Amino acid sequence: MQIFLGILSLVAALNSWAADESTVLVAKIVEGALEVRKAGGPPVPLTKDAQVGKGQQVRGSKGSFAILVAADGSRVKLEGETVLEVIDFGNVRSFKLDKGMGMFQAAPGPARSFQVRTRSAVMGVRGTQFFVSYAPTGGDEWMCVKEGE
Repeated sequence: MQIFLGILSLVAALNSWAADESTVLVAKIVEGALEVRKAGGPPVPLTKDAQVGKGQQVRGSKGSFAILVAADGSRVKLEGETVLEVIDFGNVRSFKLDKGMGMFQAAPGPARSFQVRTRSAVMGVRGTQFFVSYAPTGGDEWMCVKEGE
């Protein structure tokens, strides 16, 4: 029995050691050409089950679509020529939308909120669904709460 518990403890330790602490979102659906720009590295294609971490940027192309999911069930849906960066994913889940549109679904939680920043505004919510669209060239910006507050 002690050997079994020792092996079980070792497996649990190896699993936690192997987990990538910087992973924030996992691509569950990817259609069209999207890429992830990792800090200091070249862009790589975004594929199903690819991981997106803090400080990384997702870029879409015309006609592209992606759904990214966090471990807590929070979701980010991106369409078209969107540029979204993951700023932080602690108690405040913070993103920077440089271009395009996204639908965000924040998992409910007492100390968690979602923030999406554009060049001219910040939208913050808790346990809700909301939409943000930003066109930097025309200054057109939309922020709408679909559900929640």
